[in-house]
Amino acid sequence: MTLDERAIAAVEHHSAVQSVRLVGSRADGRASEYSDWDFRVETSKVAAHKTELVRAELDKLLVHVLQPWASRPPRRRSTTR
Repeated sequence: MTLDERAIAAVEHHSAVQSVRLVGSRADGRASEYSDWDFRVETSKVAAHKTELVRAELDKLLVHVLQPWASRPPRRRSTTR
């Protein structure tokens, strides 16, 4: 499973999430290995006082799934001249 598929799978079953998809340069094939990951997450209407709670829950789900990937040492760019 690719990183974007893992991220989507982590949050798509949350009760507030209506849809989630990869967008930006990675979605349309313009990404380099250093490009960031952009996702569009659409949620049902959430009461204003629950917005931060939903954000925190989604963040926790993503951190749990992506932590092994994020803890890898960064790849160095080649420095050829």
